[in-house]
Amino acid sequence: MENLAPWAKLFFGHPSGIDLPGEVAASTGSRLALESLSNSPAARVWTTGLDYQLAIGQGSFSCTVIQAAVMIGAVANGAA
Repeated sequence: MENLAPWAKLFFGHPSGIDLPGEVAASTGSRLALESLSNSPAARVWTTGLDYQLAIGQGSFSCTVIQAAVMIGAVANGAA
């Protein structure tokens, strides 16, 4: 997660800027968030499987369709 977080924040760390009421930055997941959201000590353990889930956009990752489109557009245009 430490290697993936800077890239996730580059694209998903802020709202897209279009006129959508209530749009917020995406949730990219982190070890700190896992520890604060879980009551069970066993659920607070960060595993390699959680890294894999975040790498493919699942697990505790969430973004809007517009935020995903902005990221794909930046990659497709060579801006990133």
